[in-house]
Amino acid sequence: MNKYILLTHQAAAEFTSRQFRKTVVLLRQAFNCLKLKGLNLSDAKYNAICDTLQMMELMFSNLPVLEYNSYTTDIIETLKKVLDRKQKTSAYHFRKQLLDLKGLINGLNVVFDFCHNNDIDIQAVNPSLVFTLHEGGFLSIYKNGSNERAKQLEKEFNDCFYVKLTSVSEFKVHIDTLLEKNEEDEAIQLIYEMIQEFSESKKEGFLRLGELYFKRKEYAKATDAFMKTIIMGTHKDLVKSQVEIACNILASEAEDPEEAGRWRELLINFFS
Repeated sequence: MNKYILLTHQAAAEFTSRQFRKTVVLLRQAFNCLKLKGLNLSDAKYNAICDTLQMMELMFSNLPVLEYNSYTTDIIETLKKVLDRKQKTSAYHFRKQLLDLKGLINGLNVVFDFCHNNDIDIQAVNPSLVFTLHEGGFLSIYKNGSNERAKQLEKEFNDCFYVKLTSVSEFKVHIDTLLEKNEEDEAIQLIYEMIQEFSESKKEGFLRLGELYFKRKEYAKATDAFMKTIIMGTHKDLVKSQVEIACNILASEAEDPEEAGRWRELLINFFS
């Protein structure tokens, strides 16, 4: 029997026994043995790929430790449509789609190894950590609650995969990813790192900080960030409504009349 097909059958047996870590190890080995010639698939290879997709879909949808996001959904659903002949593809794109699937398998292998090495139950109904796979092989993790051990494990996991960001565009991708996960504290920290590393990003960086702080009702920090981005060249009209709201709230909530006057004066100067 073809090695790819044999290993996929073995993975399916482990999956049936709910041995998900072993399942992923075998699927990874199987894909390393997969050889294709164009779009021609034997029935056995076709069935093995379909079985792999089904196992991956069920793991992502049924294990709360994994987030079944739009990226993973797109990979699995697109390949299913191609195999069902509901979507046309070329040999080149089919190989790429299989490589994307292999990337998901490799990502799960990393996640399950980390969980195994740190005694994290991947079948827990309410896991303390949740893992997400993103385009480009990027893995992220977030705490599901305020567990201190989970907080430490989150740090250890991120430290393992820390890569120095070398461009503004790379920073933006990671900042957007954090904001999609509602991890605003981490996103703010990364914006400050971007500003420090790349001076040309200050205008946009302070604008984003102002917007984030305003959203969090941290009006003093928001106003400070908005003032800095204006100095860098952002037009006042872009932020005037936020500055007006922030300064009025700060003035009304100030206990010290001098502080209240300072916020009102700032607002007058801003609109003069």
